[in-house]
Amino acid sequence: ELYFTATLSENVTVTGSPYIALTIGSTTRQAVYVSGSGTTAITFRYTVAADDYDADGVTTGSVINLNSGTIEDAAGNNATLTFTPPTTTAVLVDVVAPTVSSVSGPSAGTYKTGDELDFTATFSENVTVTGSPYIALTIGSTTRQAVYVSGSGTTAIKFRYTVAVGDYDADGITTGSVINLNSGTIEDAAGNNATLTFTPPTTTAVLVDGVVPTVASVEVPANDTYAAGQNLDLTVNFTENVDVVTTGGTPYIALTIGSSTVNAAYASGTGTTALTFRYEVAI
Repeated sequence: ELYFTATLSENVTVTGSPYIALTIGSTTRQAVYVSGSGTTAITFRYTVAADDYDADGVTTGSVINLNSGTIEDAAGNNATLTFTPPTTTAVLVDVVAPTVSSVSGPSAGTYKTGDELDFTATFSENVTVTGSPYIALTIGSTTRQAVYVSGSGTTAIKFRYTVAVGDYDADGITTGSVINLNSGTIEDAAGNNATLTFTPPTTTAVLVDGVVPTVASVEVPANDTYAAGQNLDLTVNFTENVDVVTTGGTPYIALTIGSSTVNAAYASGTGTTALTFRYEVAI
């Protein structure tokens, strides 16, 4: 509520509903008489309405409008109703709730354990965040939470989920369509709570694979006697396709032949579930 007090030169009696005209933004409003009859201090009030907005200060007219009422002294003299408007450049009005303009998701790709899925909610104005609001995600058939991490005081609020072991989604994660406050707050400088619904981003190409490939079985060479120059091949079968990178060294399986330890080095199979390791029998 905005209160204005007109101080008169003597006690006055008020009847009816006189008012002072206000301009809020580009809209004319009325601060209507509420109290003070019989005194020198007459109070007028305006209750801020939905969608009122003024970022550079409300203004008032320079006259009290009688609006079919009266303001007069004990002798019945009508009061002079003109006045010098008060300074109201710092009296701001904002009841417009911030809204979510858009939500952007992670880039297309496959995310593994420990990778971060970041979502940025862009608001229509700067907002302040408290607590741990989140955006719900569905990864495969499991619900996860991308939790607020940064951006309070700006229009761009970031939420993050770190891929956990076992997360898997081969056809694209999905998000909910509302930011969950989770006992926190998201509001503008005037204290208006943000509207938190949004159109979910397209995430059909945001894939998740946090399932660690494991060794399903190992096939050893057939029973036989192997001479020098012959190969001992071992096939390691994984639960899913694996890639072998040898730029930093070649994987191997240690073998014990007699009392000696030798290495069956990776030979082939990258990109498949079956990797072959080979040792050539030495003289």
